[in-house]
Amino acid sequence: MRKIGSLPNSLFAETFRWYLESKGIETKHDIEDEDCDVWVIHDGDMKKAKDFLAVFLAAPSPLPFEHAAMQARKNRKLQAETKSRFKAVDVRTKIFGKNLEGSYITTSFFILLSVCIFILNFFDKERWLYRFMNIGYNPWGGQYWRLVTPIFIHSDFMHIFFNMLWLYQFGRLVEGVKGSFFTFCLIIAIAIPSNLAFFYVAGPSFGGMSGVVYGLAFYMWMVDKIEYPSKFSMDPQLVQFFLVFYVLCWVLSVFGFGVANTVHGVGALMGCVVGLVTTQAWKKNKVGKRARKELLYNVLIGMALLAGGVITDYLTY
Repeated sequence: MRKIGSLPNSLFAETFRWYLESKGIETKHDIEDEDCDVWVIHDGDMKKAKDFLAVFLAAPSPLPFEHAAMQARKNRKLQAETKSRFKAVDVRTKIFGKNLEGSYITTSFFILLSVCIFILNFFDKERWLYRFMNIGYNPWGGQYWRLVTPIFIHSDFMHIFFNMLWLYQFGRLVEGVKGSFFTFCLIIAIAIPSNLAFFYVAGPSFGGMSGVVYGLAFYMWMVDKIEYPSKFSMDPQLVQFFLVFYVLCWVLSVFGFGVANTVHGVGALMGCVVGLVTTQAWKKNKVGKRARKELLYNVLIGMALLAGGVITDYLTY
């Protein structure tokens, strides 16, 4: 935050601060009446704000600026009211909390089915159930459920425990905001491309819900990036954890642990795509140039990481 100058009295200062707000320049508003300094939040806005200040000081009266300042006040009040009307989910503070409300039908369905299939596999000596749900060598022979059902196949207790833990956390967050039907469609939209991608890269021997988990996490991350006010508040450290774990899985694959890295990467990609195309800010073309540049930068990093996962699977499976 930087000071750009001072004005003769608090009335002028307040008018000018809101005028800057109308021009998209964030300012400090929690200032005492006797303080006539003007501060801007972002250093990149300094030159533009100083230019506006010079024009403001040269004007014979602040009246020409009053209308824009008044409109900026109204917009800020409207944003605050809009934000309070929906249920904002703070992933950082609520992810392991018990204060979310709702039935979470979709999340419960996917968890229950995964656990039931995992238990039944212990009694299936002939592996009939696995063969029925595996993507197979020809998933287009009328058996289209195979495009989805590998997400229900888990190899051991640790595999299903952590997948269900994260599905429970992320699934209920998305479902609490977007509803059960949207969450069901989102999971399917993540599962099919990620399953097909791994099938083409390394073959049919894989399974697990981790691609869906990555998809849900990065769906919320994308919405948080481009929509204001955001329905989610993704902790950057949580996102970093998933990225670090994604790269760590490459190492595990080299040592023979058989991690489906392509499923993780494509799952995250699909979550980002759905998050992008379903947000109102993107559909109404209200994403600023700075946000678009940041998204492009993140896309390039994401594609590089995805390529690393694909290459690792191709070489190790």
